[in-house]
Amino acid sequence: MNHGSSLFKIINLQNSKFLTYRIFLKLITSLKVLLIGFFFGASNEYASYLYVMAITNACIMPMSDIIGIIFSKQLINNKPASFKKYYNLCFPGITILTIILFFVSIIICNFNKDFFNLTYYSLIPLVFLYSFICFTSIVRTAFATYFWCTNGIRRFTIKYIFANIFGLIVFLSIFKFSILAIPLSLLITEISTIILTSNSASKRLIFSFSFSFKKIYISINYLARFFFPLASNLSTILFTLSEQAIATSISISFLPLISYSNLIINNIDSVFGLAEKSLSLISEKSADKLPKILGIRVFIIVFLFISFLIIGTLIEINNINFGNLSSGQIRTIFYISSVVILSNILSIQQSILYRSNVNKGRGKYSLLATLLILTICYIYSVKLSWLAFTYPIIIYSSIHYIYNLGRLLSEYLIFKRFTKYTFFQNEAHG
Repeated sequence: MNHGSSLFKIINLQNSKFLTYRIFLKLITSLKVLLIGFFFGASNEYASYLYVMAITNACIMPMSDIIGIIFSKQLINNKPASFKKYYNLCFPGITILTIILFFVSIIICNFNKDFFNLTYYSLIPLVFLYSFICFTSIVRTAFATYFWCTNGIRRFTIKYIFANIFGLIVFLSIFKFSILAIPLSLLITEISTIILTSNSASKRLIFSFSFSFKKIYISINYLARFFFPLASNLSTILFTLSEQAIATSISISFLPLISYSNLIINNIDSVFGLAEKSLSLISEKSADKLPKILGIRVFIIVFLFISFLIIGTLIEINNINFGNLSSGQIRTIFYISSVVILSNILSIQQSILYRSNVNKGRGKYSLLATLLILTICYIYSVKLSWLAFTYPIIIYSSIHYIYNLGRLLSEYLIFKRFTKYTFFQNEAHG
C-alpha cells in the first residue's frame, strides 16, 4: 500500500481549506500548552489543579457523549422546535446528575487532598469551578452538535476557532498572575462556543427550563434509555483512578508530564480528522472504504511513535530546557507520548465496534466487559505501584495497552457473537 500518496488523497478529500482551519485551531491550543509548560512547568500547584480536573471530568463529562448522541439525531437537525423540546427534556435531569456527581467528585478528591496539599477551603471551590465548566461543556455539546449537524462541520470549525481565540485572550490576560487562568480560559471558550453557535431564541433556552419533581422524573426517565452507554462511560473513573495511583506513586510532578503528553497526542492525532472521517463513512453506509483510512491511521501512528522517540532523545542529548520544564521532564513527556500513542493504533476500530454494539442493543455486554477491564487496570495499578517509581513510563503506559487492547478485543468478541456480518459491511453497523 502506498501510504504516502493515499494520505494526500485523504487530505484533498477533506478539503484543504478545512484542513487549514483544523491546523489553525490546533495551533491555538498548542500555544496555550506551550505557555502553561513554560510558566507553570511541573509545579505542585499545577499538579493539584490537574488532579481535581481529572477526577471531576471523569465523573461528569461522560454525560456529554450521551447529549452528543441525542442532539445528532436527524429528527432534530434544522428544527428549532425539536431542539427546544429535547433540550427541555434532557437538561433538568442533566443538572440534577451534575449536582450529584459534584459531591461524588469531592468525596473522591478528598482521598488524596493531603498528598496534593489541598484544604477543604481550596478543594471545594476548585471542584465547584471544574464541575461548572463540565456542565457548561455539556450545554455546549448540545448547541454545537445541533449547529454542526444543521450547518456543517466547516462552519462549526470557524465558530470554534473564534471561541478558542476568546479563551486564549482571557488566558493571556491573567496567566502571569494566577493559575486560575487555565480553568477560566476553558470556561470562556465553552461559553463563547454556545453564544456563537446559537441564535437569540436558543440562547434563552440555556437556563430557561423550570424545575419540578415531575419534570425531573420525566427527564431522568428519558435519560435512563441511555443507561448502559452512560454507565460504561462513567465507569472510566476507574481508569482515571488507576492513572492517579501510578502517578502519585512516582511523584506529584509526574501528573503535569502526563497532561502535557495527552495534549500532544490529542492535538497531533486529530489534525487530519481520520476518526471523524471514519465515523462519517459509517453513517454514510460506506464502510467498505474504511480499510484505506485505517491503513493511513496505522502509518501516522507508527510515524509519530518513531518521531516522539527521536525528539525525546535529541532533547536529552542536547540538554534543552523550556522555561520551568527541564530537559529531563521534556524528554519524559515525549517518551510517554511515543509509547502511549502506539496503544491507540486501533482506537478507531474499537470506537466503531462500540457504537455498533450500542446501536444494536448490545450495550449491556459492552458495559460488563468495560467494567471487567477497568477493574483489571485498577488492581494492576495498585498492585504494581511499587514498581512505578523505578519504571515510570513502562508501568504508566502499560495500563493504556491493557485498557485499549482489552476494549478492542471485548467489543470485537461481542460484535462477532451477535452478528453474521463482517466489520466492513454496512449492515453490521445499522
